[in-house]
Amino acid sequence: IEVKFGRSIDPNLINNIEEKIYIHGPKRYCVFSSGAIEDKGKVSKLVARIRKTHGCYLIINGISNTIRYYLRLISFKKEFLNNFMTMVQDDSELHIEHKKEIKKLRKKYF
Repeated sequence: IEVKFGRSIDPNLINNIEEKIYIHGPKRYCVFSSGAIEDKGKVSKLVARIRKTHGCYLIINGISNTIRYYLRLISFKKEFLNNFMTMVQDDSELHIEHKKEIKKLRKKYF
């Protein structure tokens, strides 16, 4: 899973993701973005090529839409969210700007 705050999905990003797919060989790779998809035709062709060449499903979706969709499936949302926020704050690989954006999303939806 890769999360892109404030960045659109464009062909260059898809090419970078393809390199990661080639190195790590996942069966599925998800990219969640707060931006739009630029040059949808070219992005679609690249996604199809990745699927055919590497056998990897590249899934592209919006951050807010994904969170809303999956949170509806969780019975104990408050408990889940508290645990998730603790994990985010403790994760040394996440950048400060990501942690701030996640806090904003929490305030917006809860």
